[in-house]
Amino acid sequence: MGRHTSCCGSGFEVRCIDAAEFHSGRDASLAIGRELDFPSYFRGGWDGFFDLLSAGFQEKPRRLVVGLLNSDVLADRDLRLFVNTSWHLQNATETIESGGGGDWQLEFLYWGAWRSVGD
Repeated sequence: MGRHTSCCGSGFEVRCIDAAEFHSGRDASLAIGRELDFPSYFRGGWDGFFDLLSAGFQEKPRRLVVGLLNSDVLADRDLRLFVNTSWHLQNATETIESGGGGDWQLEFLYWGAWRSVGD
């Protein structure tokens, strides 16, 4: 998975990963954990993801956007995995929002070539 990092004028760090390469929840949590700078011992899984997420943002507050490129490809291939991953990432956003102040913010954006319903 290619990694692209940049900062935008609003103080957010932006990182992008290829969601089309997710084939399981473990793949998704591991790839996203890498973008969140989780320690090398993290081997994936949503329980461990949330443990490290809370600890990482408490130790080093930050403002981060993770863009999931090709989310449409993942949704077309495995809608259940897409929905499950989206649900966990929404919970991650809420976890950071409820536990931190203004310096703590985590957002996930789903990028892809989305079609209209019925296409």
